[in-house]
Amino acid sequence: MAGWTPAWSCSASPTGARSLRQKSAGFSTVTASGDNRRVAQQQSRRRAPFLGLDSREMILFGLVVALLGSTVGYVLTAWLGSAGVVEGALIAGCAVAVAVFILLLVKPSPMPAKKVSSHASLFFSLYLPAIGLVAIASSSDFARLLPYLFWYYPLLAYSKFNNVGKLGELLERLMIGGPIILLLVYIVAHSEVLEPDLLGIIWAAVVAHTAYIILLDRLASYREALADARARAEEIQRGAETLRQNESRFLKVMHEAGLGLGMIDMDGRVAWANDTVTGWTGQGTIISRPFTEILSDQHRQSWPAQVRLLQGGDIPRIQFEWTVEAQGRRRIIESSFFLARPTGTLPGGIIFISRDITDVRELDAQLRQSQRMDALGRLTGGIAHDFNNLLTVMLGSAEALKHRFGQETEERELAEIIEEAGERGADLVRHLLTFSQKQMLRPQSISAASLVRASILLLKRGLPESIELLTNLDDGDWQILVDPAQFESALLNLTVNARDAMPASGRITITVVALRAKAGESGSVSGDQVVVTVSDTGEGIPPEQLARVFEPFFTTKPAEKGTGLGLSIVYGFVKQSGGDIQIRSKVGEGTDVRMTFPRYCGHI
Repeated sequence: MAGWTPAWSCSASPTGARSLRQKSAGFSTVTASGDNRRVAQQQSRRRAPFLGLDSREMILFGLVVALLGSTVGYVLTAWLGSAGVVEGALIAGCAVAVAVFILLLVKPSPMPAKKVSSHASLFFSLYLPAIGLVAIASSSDFARLLPYLFWYYPLLAYSKFNNVGKLGELLERLMIGGPIILLLVYIVAHSEVLEPDLLGIIWAAVVAHTAYIILLDRLASYREALADARARAEEIQRGAETLRQNESRFLKVMHEAGLGLGMIDMDGRVAWANDTVTGWTGQGTIISRPFTEILSDQHRQSWPAQVRLLQGGDIPRIQFEWTVEAQGRRRIIESSFFLARPTGTLPGGIIFISRDITDVRELDAQLRQSQRMDALGRLTGGIAHDFNNLLTVMLGSAEALKHRFGQETEERELAEIIEEAGERGADLVRHLLTFSQKQMLRPQSISAASLVRASILLLKRGLPESIELLTNLDDGDWQILVDPAQFESALLNLTVNARDAMPASGRITITVVALRAKAGESGSVSGDQVVVTVSDTGEGIPPEQLARVFEPFFTTKPAEKGTGLGLSIVYGFVKQSGGDIQIRSKVGEGTDVRMTFPRYCGHI
């Protein structure tokens, strides 16, 4: 017979694995613990394809070689005249087995590959002893037995790496004992013709067989250990990759959470902080820097005492609001600090969670300002109406006195003085009614840019040569619904205020822009807008006064230079026109007053 290609020399490959999946009926996955897990590991180690052949193809290859070798041997034996019927029957059985395996390859069977492998091994473990016994019975020539003995070695290697479980152990014992049994039978059957040299060869074969079994067992153990090590290495690598992915996801969430998150070590330095905190400070990286460097002066002084209270368990957390200025913007930050005690290899520290509440505080301030201005408007409107009733009586009485007394009499002059004072009082009432949004307006659909252009000459007359007036008008010819006279009055008031804020020199800029509505955007003016901004490079307004600038009779000017009604009148006009007004100022840099009007697309 020809030789067998050992299965233990194979190595797994993607092609072989794919062939094994396609041509085999599949393996039963063992997920139990203990022995079952060990069996499953052995299955995964042993069922590796060799030279692109899966188990069925290898078995078929071996059977074909066995059939050809047996057939050639039988033909030679028959030619010599010593062939027997039993040998022919065994060769025929091998031919049947080959035919069956050819059918299995042509039309794959649902039978699991391990059953195919075990049945084929069982066939060989029975076929080889049978044909070996036939050879012993038919001749005392030891050479006729040798091919069947040699077949056991590749068969044993194949079974070692393909058959698992109790059946695999049984087949392994049969294949280990098969050659020994055949040799013992040969010695007993032909003891009378045994020569010392032949007996030495037989015992050498027994020793070689034993050494081969030991070597094969060690090789199998080494291969399994190597497979275990590779499996553990792959598992560790997968775990490390999973850990890296989880860490990457965690850091992404931490950096994009919208909250300021970080940790301070026990030395008071920033151990870690996300991008949100770094963006607030505007100082680049703050890792390893003292946390007190980013705190405001007020909280920097009280921080050590608060930390001691937190570490001592006297307070559950530290919580306060603090301010930070970066990139020209002042932010209000609300922070909570919690103690993180050391656990195992992780050091302790202080964890902080912060959020930017600048917009919240600004909205609160705007709400309070709106409520205060609304209350002042109602109060002012009521007073103006009552005062107007008194003025009506006063003016009517003065008019009657003028008609009663003749020309150029002292009494008539007194009546005219009373009438003039009443008229000034009536003007004051009109201003108050404008602030309270109860003035009678005559709105028109008109372009804000055209209104500004028409007012330029009037505005320039009230400015000294040291103050430059610039315009940037780009409203796309969008229309707004306003009273032109009141709009011009508002521009004049804002320009005069800007002039008074620049006693030496400076620049006033009037800007008109059209803004399209954005999805999800909310505000006091919705939809498309036209924004008119009057900016100056003056002294600016202190923050503590900025919240009161729209209040009636409040002014930052000396008493002889203003009444405090200018911005109040502008505020009332803008609100009554359905718009909104905002003021931003910084001491030493100037002031921006922004009037926002809704775009008007209808007709009067």
